[in-house]
Amino acid sequence: MAGNGFTRRGMLRSGAGVVAAGTLSAPMVHAQGTGGSLRFAFWDHWVPGGNDALKKLCGDWGEKNRVNVALDFINTTGNQLQLTAAAQFQSENGHDGISLTPWDVGAYADRLEPVDDVIQRLEAKYGQINPVAKFLAVHQGKWRGVPATSGT
Repeated sequence: MAGNGFTRRGMLRSGAGVVAAGTLSAPMVHAQGTGGSLRFAFWDHWVPGGNDALKKLCGDWGEKNRVNVALDFINTTGNQLQLTAAAQFQSENGHDGISLTPWDVGAYADRLEPVDDVIQRLEAKYGQINPVAKFLAVHQGKWRGVPATSGT
């Protein structure tokens, strides 16, 4: 999003508190006034229709913010989601945001964008985050992931 006054981090800060995202791929701007596109990878729920709520949530956010949001649901059989994250972090290419297991945040902390602003808004609205979640997501003094219960 360089060159048009937007950054991926700024776009996410404007309202995508449900996901934490890095800056990995180039956007495709469709028309004047659009915010480009974002691509996310999530756990593929095994229950039929289990992904529908997340699709709707992300679709509504994208429509509201004029951002093309693409979702990939990755099966966890054989740790496919974790293998995808590892490959993308090694190649420095892939999804703008990916659903990590809580214990994987530390493995990629130096490459994850701090999300302290998102956490501050969430804690102001809902109260303090569980100390275990904080232990797993805070690295180098910064929140590197947003605790979530995707798929439950």
